[in-house]
Amino acid sequence: GEISAAAAPLLAEQAVISSPAVPRFEDGVGHFSEWSRRVKKEFLIDWQDSKESEWILVLGNEGGDLDSITSALTWSYHLTHVSENTSQPIKAIALLQTPTDALDLRPENKLALHESQMSSGHRDLLNINELPEDPETLSRKIKGVVLVDHAKPLRRWDNAKILSIFDHHVDVGAGPGAEPRIFEKTASCTTLVARQMLDELERLEKEYHLSHELLELILRAIAIDSDGLNLEKSTD
Repeated sequence: GEISAAAAPLLAEQAVISSPAVPRFEDGVGHFSEWSRRVKKEFLIDWQDSKESEWILVLGNEGGDLDSITSALTWSYHLTHVSENTSQPIKAIALLQTPTDALDLRPENKLALHESQMSSGHRDLLNINELPEDPETLSRKIKGVVLVDHAKPLRRWDNAKILSIFDHHVDVGAGPGAEPRIFEKTASCTTLVARQMLDELERLEKEYHLSHELLELILRAIAIDSDGLNLEKSTD
């Protein structure tokens, strides 16, 4: 029989939902997901408007492990929130130097981000394959980079100013003028970033809202890299 005009859209929608070729995405909920999604959108809009010079990129390492992802997200969250009620708010975004489809090769990434109520498919995050132009070109335009969980930038970021470094590996002398510039042997780089964030948060006249989803992500990253908070665990 014929399909009524009213039923056709519903049937079409049902077909799309049930089709195995079309992935089903879920939007994240909570402040952390909403913040990350908003910052990503603002960065891409500012790039279109030639305002790249206002942005700081917080770079994790190429490996894309949970420690690197969490360190980058934590510091970018801190930078944007610590300055949000000032006359010069900081624009900062975590850039994961791992292609989107490679993030889930580490199953703990998918699980931890899901538990922190982030959107499926990592749509809240800015990955290297989503940059609107090549890093070599972009590095000349941005305000600068923050390195987390690696001691020196990849060659493609050589033209960017190094603003801060957090790493738990060997200091190779990159970014001598960076501030803060923290090298310390710990199981997790997230420990160094979170400690700095909390120290600065305590000094604020009015503390900003610290998302519980982010705090949970921080604890998961530290627990994994420390083998369940094993005091004998440190970097390789």
